[in-house]
Amino acid sequence: MILPAALVAVAGLVALPIVVHASKDSPVATANAADSTVTALPNVGRVETCVLDAYSGCTVLHGFGQKPVAITATASGPAMLSIDPRRTTDKSYRLRAIRYDGARYQAGTKVTYTAHYDFVAVAAQPTTPAPTTAPTSAPTSAPTTSTPKPSPTPTSTTTSTKPPTTEPTTTKPTSTSTTTSTPPASGTCKSPLWSSSDAFGTWNTSGYLVNNNKWNEGESGPQTIHACGFNSWYVTSDQKELASNPGSVKTYPDTQKNFPDKAISSFNSIKSTYANSQSAPSSGEYNWSYDIWLNGLGNEELMIWTNYKYPASLPPGDAADKATATIGGHTFTAWKRGAVGSRYIALAMTDQKAVSSVDLKAVFDWLVSKGWLSGTDKVSAIEYGVEISSTNGPATFRLDDFSLTTS
Repeated sequence: MILPAALVAVAGLVALPIVVHASKDSPVATANAADSTVTALPNVGRVETCVLDAYSGCTVLHGFGQKPVAITATASGPAMLSIDPRRTTDKSYRLRAIRYDGARYQAGTKVTYTAHYDFVAVAAQPTTPAPTTAPTSAPTSAPTTSTPKPSPTPTSTTTSTKPPTTEPTTTKPTSTSTTTSTPPASGTCKSPLWSSSDAFGTWNTSGYLVNNNKWNEGESGPQTIHACGFNSWYVTSDQKELASNPGSVKTYPDTQKNFPDKAISSFNSIKSTYANSQSAPSSGEYNWSYDIWLNGLGNEELMIWTNYKYPASLPPGDAADKATATIGGHTFTAWKRGAVGSRYIALAMTDQKAVSSVDLKAVFDWLVSKGWLSGTDKVSAIEYGVEISSTNGPATFRLDDFSLTTS
């Protein structure tokens, strides 16, 4: 699963490489006031080289003194690069590199890539209030509708920073938990078969992956997942709201099903059911959601929020396109940003339900009819889990049931 240290080459070099030897806690600048590229705003392209840390990433001090609107990092060869827009500032950004199969690189691997910085301002988007509460069971009436911001909101030239897990080499459940926990009073998982506190702990069971998925390791707190099966697990999580990065997603414990890049048009049906609950404090922020990867693991992303809880005021994602729709009996607010190759699409279920079903093929068909997707776009993975931003103390989130059927 881990490659030895290797150089990932980049085609179309635009300048001599700027060397970055950065670790998570000790970033190294890639530019300074004397760098000739700095004066070339609003758009700058250059070649950068970074040595990956233990998290398969590096913190890059770009040296411009101005926050880029978007950063594109492009590498040829067996690497996928992503940049977290929420961790991009006027001083630095966080880059992550993974293999095409989704696995992390070994610490010390050198990655050379073309970085393009865009400083052109983007027109502001209107804000819409988000719900203050989320149901813990199926609501009897539709709550106040809103269009909350999809938590990973990459710029139009970046991809998500939480790539899905690839299949491990063994399916034997092994406990890697470093903490002990008793099963919650409610929920379907009473006698877990597998537990893990590892950031990227994964259990392969019945053709699915169950992931602890503390993908934002630099900001996340303790979390342990306990699973009875792919359709029954609970996670204890303690995530803090960070003043330096409010609203950032810390973890996404989930169930995942990988597909061999099958075209949307080749599916006759994709249907799913789910049931979830949680004991999050009233001030916690989270969303239960499908995370669907298109055209390669960790590449383009479609999220479908089923039930969620955020503060009273939260702007929607700064998307170029926005729409509303009724699909399969649910009402949604939808956003899209990015061109083909870097699309991020999010749908928030305005009639929030903690226990329900979703016709995913109908969602795909609607997106194709809108021109946001094409029938030739390929489904690489479908996940369902909970994105956790903050809990204000230890909290328990439970997946009580889940199914996914395709034909």
